[in-house]
Amino acid sequence: MKDVHDITFKSLMQEKKFFQSFFKQYLPAHVAKNIDWSTTQVFNISGEHIREVFPFDHKDKIRVTKDLADLAYIVEMNQNGKKKKTLISLHVEHQSNPDKLLPLRMALYIVGMLYEYAKVNDTDALPQVFSLIYYHGKQSPYPHKKDIWSMFDESYSAEQHLLNPIFIDVGTIPDEELLTHGETAGAELAFKHIFAANLGKYIDIIAQSLQGAGDNTTLNVLRYMLNAGEAPNGEAVVKRLRQALPKEDKLIMTIAEQLSQEKCVKALFQGKLEGKAEGKAEGKAEGELETKKLIAKTMLSNHFDLDTVKNITGLSHQELKKLITAH
Repeated sequence: MKDVHDITFKSLMQEKKFFQSFFKQYLPAHVAKNIDWSTTQVFNISGEHIREVFPFDHKDKIRVTKDLADLAYIVEMNQNGKKKKTLISLHVEHQSNPDKLLPLRMALYIVGMLYEYAKVNDTDALPQVFSLIYYHGKQSPYPHKKDIWSMFDESYSAEQHLLNPIFIDVGTIPDEELLTHGETAGAELAFKHIFAANLGKYIDIIAQSLQGAGDNTTLNVLRYMLNAGEAPNGEAVVKRLRQALPKEDKLIMTIAEQLSQEKCVKALFQGKLEGKAEGKAEGKAEGELETKKLIAKTMLSNHFDLDTVKNITGLSHQELKKLITAH
């Protein structure tokens, strides 16, 4: 029966007289009277926004359909002497058993509609949106929450926080303030200055921020600065840190050695793969796999940890364990 309801209602809502009458009944009066119905266009949502955010494969239970929203319209609305693009989203709910997640689904439709509209139309300002849910299920009145805000616990101010993310632009935060951020200071300073042409100017302050950081934090920040962005002075970072930190600190020596080894291994790895690419296409994949295994064996024999070997070679933990067993 659901398909019959779908087809019937959608067919009716393609008729100009019908949808005008429908919206005049249910939209706020001041909205309906200012809409220029002659400008009406049906807006088909592709569902790409769902696939971009949730790239599920065919094995997953969640299924994305092309026809995400029941009906969506683009109209022009007269406002203060100007015509403004307006979106009307209409969801038709006719399930036998009412879905308590309906407000969440509707919110997904609306955000998706705005996202796709913004991608297609080159505009800095999003259009106004009016949404309607038309419910005609067996159980009436509808027994669940009717808006997304009321679905949250009363202790949480959903209207204030849900669609208002705390936006952090690290580039606008003064270095002096970042230095007070404790464990995250070194990473944040590295993120802030990684693309600077004069990165060397900031090495000392990054070194200062890492003096109280944990071993893993220091290692990850150094690895990032050696490999990320446009930083040409990765080795200088390590050298300066060795100078800035206490001489007896064996950690920085170990890190410097490990990072240097990783860099050499990556260069060797890339060179071998490029050499394979220049050869015959036949057997290329098999040759690349053997190269990866050879490099993995070398790294493992030099006591590199499994995660590091996996990150550099791309081999799985299972493949690495086989190499260790065979070795």
